[in-house]
Amino acid sequence: MSEVFIGLDLSLTGTGVSVIEDSKFTTIKMIKTNPKSAENDLLRLEYIKEKIFNCFPKSVTMIAVEDFYIPHNALQIRSAISLIKLGTCIRLELNRLGYKFVVVSPTSVKKFGTGKGAGPKGMMIREVFRRYGQEVSDDNSADAICLSKMAEAIWQTKSKADTSHLHDYQKEALKKVIEDGLQYNMD
Repeated sequence: MSEVFIGLDLSLTGTGVSVIEDSKFTTIKMIKTNPKSAENDLLRLEYIKEKIFNCFPKSVTMIAVEDFYIPHNALQIRSAISLIKLGTCIRLELNRLGYKFVVVSPTSVKKFGTGKGAGPKGMMIREVFRRYGQEVSDDNSADAICLSKMAEAIWQTKSKADTSHLHDYQKEALKKVIEDGLQYNMD
């Protein structure tokens, strides 16, 4: 049976989905929407959810989902609330379907991908190409790729597989994710 790892970087305008099967990227997809994609915001969430789950192979080993971001000013609160709705919708469906998944802070995704917990969006795009040979034009896809690699590395760590291929800063990022405890259906 093959091992399948999925990374999800949720966004209302461009959700990134990355699927790794047997250590090879098989899907890197951007799900684009806008308010006109559906009649109302609930139907838009449903549309995004359906598109995400249509990317899943029959069997999935583990999924990593990027956590919500914290708005820094009042203008960002409305978009943060919309992302929380989408994130909650996807998490509930993952849980309902019994998928093993972990929620990863944006800082941990960046640290795993670049060695730093913050930086310009272009840095993730560059590092994804440099490390994994995947050329993408947007940060959501780059984050999804890192998330799928994190899901794979977390699975390897939990199953006591060899993780010597990981950098120390990647191991630090994984340790933080595992310690934070936002893991579901892991038994």
